Amino acid sequence: MCRFLLVLLVLGACLGCASGWDVVKDTEDVDELRRFMRENPHGVDQGQARLRIIQLEYRAAVASNTRYDFHSFLERHPESTLALNVRKRLDDLDFRKSKASGKVEELQGYLRRHGKGRHIEEVESLLDQFRCKKGVALEAIGELTSFIKAYPGIPCQASLQEKLKGLRFEQVRAKPALDDLLAFLHDYQLSPEARQLGQMLMERQVAALLKGARFLRARKLVRNQAAAESMAPMLARVDQAEAEWKESRAAGLGRAKRLGKVASSLLRQKTRIPDKMALPSDPRLRWILADSLADQGNEETADLLLALTSDAYLEVRWRAAQALNRCLLSMDPLRTRIWLKEQAVRLESSGQAGPLLVQRALVTAMEGDVPMALHYVEQRNLASERPDLFALHLAWRWRLEHGLVREAANTASRFCDLAHQFASRREEAWRSEEGLRQGNEAWLVLRQLYGLVGLWQQVKGDERLAEHSRWLNDEETRWQASHTGYLPGVRPGPKTIDAARLRDDAASVLELACSVDPARRPILTWCACCHPSQALRALAASLQSLIVIAGQSRLGPVVVALTPWSP
Repeated sequence: MCRFLLVLLVLGACLGCASGWDVVKDTEDVDELRRFMRENPHGVDQGQARLRIIQLEYRAAVASNTRYDFHSFLERHPESTLALNVRKRLDDLDFRKSKASGKVEELQGYLRRHGKGRHIEEVESLLDQFRCKKGVALEAIGELTSFIKAYPGIPCQASLQEKLKGLRFEQVRAKPALDDLLAFLHDYQLSPEARQLGQMLMERQVAALLKGARFLRARKLVRNQAAAESMAPMLARVDQAEAEWKESRAAGLGRAKRLGKVASSLLRQKTRIPDKMALPSDPRLRWILADSLADQGNEETADLLLALTSDAYLEVRWRAAQALNRCLLSMDPLRTRIWLKEQAVRLESSGQAGPLLVQRALVTAMEGDVPMALHYVEQRNLASERPDLFALHLAWRWRLEHGLVREAANTASRFCDLAHQFASRREEAWRSEEGLRQGNEAWLVLRQLYGLVGLWQQVKGDERLAEHSRWLNDEETRWQASHTGYLPGVRPGPKTIDAARLRDDAASVLELACSVDPARRPILTWCACCHPSQALRALAASLQSLIVIAGQSRLGPVVVALTPWSP
């Protein structure tokens, strides 16, 4: 009897277990399944109950089709087999909502949430469409330029660039500022708009040349750059301007003989510009030549002086750089800017390395971009085994002029160390028995050291300089005594225009200004813009202003009380 009761108890327990799962296995209530799992934590049906919960919650999330339910499912069952399907559905749901919203913010939100989603390319395409609409609607040049830089790979890049070109063209045509015009020509060299603006720029150049009575260069410019249909009228304009200029001079000479002598004196030929291949072999003569060309404000002189900044001798390079600056200051501002832009474009391709990098740095500094000029100088020194002392000196000067005192001090210290090393090597080689002074070209070493000492004296603050300077003076004195015809570097070159001649020219300019003869006007205008002497150019310009003021105030002829003038 006891055995029978035990069997019934065991069977009842088993039947109770089977009936518990059988009761909840088909339920749709997730809470009931979770209660079953809590009551039977070690039951064999735990896995089936968990799978049933996942299926029910998956169906519920799919049925609701909301981001909240999908995220809730993923938080509770991130490793389940259905999680992948939920992520795909969430991806599709976010994409459809973002696309339907028509808002850039929603599409960008999709990209942030689904970095590897299935609709990335389509969303990027939609975003590009929105961006293109925004870009096409922009009308400000600055905003459109920034927009194009922000989205370089946008499909409508070509159309946006075309619109930017059109906006810039209209701006330049409506208000032809020189910098904007030159920038347009540089950026769109082959476009029809560039050809049209090129003709406009050429006309402005011709007008500036005619103002300075540079008729030969004006004709050359017209023949090289004018369009076929406008060449003949432009050449006729130049011929007419030259004829009027000659006529005014002839009339002036006929009316007043003394005034004619004045004009002849003022309009004499300037220093001839030598060919680059015919430069003197003595570096001293080359730096004297650079000094003499400083006041000749024309493009040919500027070309030669820029070339001399790459000379093998430091003094030639330094004086050529100073003369180039004075030459450009004496030119018409329009011609100066055009010359600088032409050189910048030329050196952009050819001045990537070597001495031309220094030329590129000089042109860039004269355009006003000193930080970029310093970058080119550093490039020059980094690319060379032996640093360029002239480039290093330019870097020191530019940093000092722009308030970079600490950087300038470091550059000066480096220059002094390198200068001492260079001078010491040359002096040691000069003293040796079979050294530099034995050769026919030994005197060129003295020219090298003279240029080095000259730059070093500007930097100052180094006690080693005095010793090298004394050695150089002694050796140049000995060499001059033993070699007829040698002139030390410290000896000044011949004056191209003496003080007496400048005083005579000043008196002539004053007589032109005080004369009531109308023939004075073109001659005085030429003196104000193009005379070789900067002092006389300033004097003529001042007198022109006085004449204009007197004419506007109806005071009649100008009477000027003068003190003795000195150049």
